[in-house]
Amino acid sequence: MKPVSLSSLLGDLVRNPQMARNQRLVQLQKQWPKVVGEAVAAHCRPLKLQDGVLTVAVCGAVWAQNLGYQRRLLVGKIAEIWGAAEPLRDIRFETTGWYAREKTGRVPLAPEHPLLVPLAGHPAPAPGAGPPTLQDKLERLRTLARWRGEQLPECPRCRMGAPQGELVRWGMCGSCAVRP
Repeated sequence: MKPVSLSSLLGDLVRNPQMARNQRLVQLQKQWPKVVGEAVAAHCRPLKLQDGVLTVAVCGAVWAQNLGYQRRLLVGKIAEIWGAAEPLRDIRFETTGWYAREKTGRVPLAPEHPLLVPLAGHPAPAPGAGPPTLQDKLERLRTLARWRGEQLPECPRCRMGAPQGELVRWGMCGSCAVRP
């Protein structure tokens, strides 16, 4: 076998069509938050490009459906990034690649998540205090449910907290309305 220079090998590699597709995919992965927005990018990411179809991993079926409605808009935005290179024919959204390829294995809770928002008179969970135990989480949920119930107007029949809309519609909470 004849020795080949490194620059010659790199030149062949760069001219390879598959390498060009991989470079476009990496470019898209870096610019993905600009394409879909920071908030949406936290729930999806481009996985692969094959035969003009981009596969995007999403964290759930609802995200897949909502992004599917915006498919044509996203194809146009991606075409602006890629220019006149190989055209993107379609985008496929799937949930199977999300958790399989997620480095941390879980999606972090948003800072405004109810379990992280401090309740009146209760301190917020300390961020550096380590992971809460199951007992801590259950107590937090009980406290949150109790606090939310205290914020609701009282049902005249059962004296429990009831949403205002149910009281207006039926004159009692939904639980009492379905009971004989």
